[in-house]
Amino acid sequence: MNVTCRSLHDFLCDYFGGELCEESADGVKAHMASCPPCALLVQQYELTILIGKRLPLRPVPDRLLERLKQSLGQEQQ
Repeated sequence: MNVTCRSLHDFLCDYFGGELCEESADGVKAHMASCPPCALLVQQYELTILIGKRLPLRPVPDRLLERLKQSLGQEQQ
């Protein structure tokens, strides 16, 4: 599979989630090997995920939770 810089962005979430087929994952890896800017983007994306996993869990503020509930309620109507 021929992966471009633009399509790599679309694949990132699935790539890190292990949800890409082997052909697509190999295409992402091949593109990163030949495109330093995309390789850097993927490294930064991976680092962001690792840092995010290390952050302490905190409860969602009541005000934000209420706004989310209102927003979801409006979408369902």
